[in-house]
Amino acid sequence: QAQVQPIVHLLICIDLTIIPDFHWDEKIHGTVEAFCIMVGMLTVKLSYSMTLLFSVNITQRMSTTSR
Repeated sequence: QAQVQPIVHLLICIDLTIIPDFHWDEKIHGTVEAFCIMVGMLTVKLSYSMTLLFSVNITQRMSTTSR
């Protein structure tokens, strides 16, 4: 889920909510799983990327509170 709010012509504010929707399996994910968030504009050669790390403890807490 994301909300985008323009600040000025080339600056926007993005509020991003990420809720894992999978069962954590340490055989597949290990103790940490990385996800990459990338944002780009077609009209300007700008891009932004961020890597988020989810751990088994955070994912289990989030999935039990969001359901």
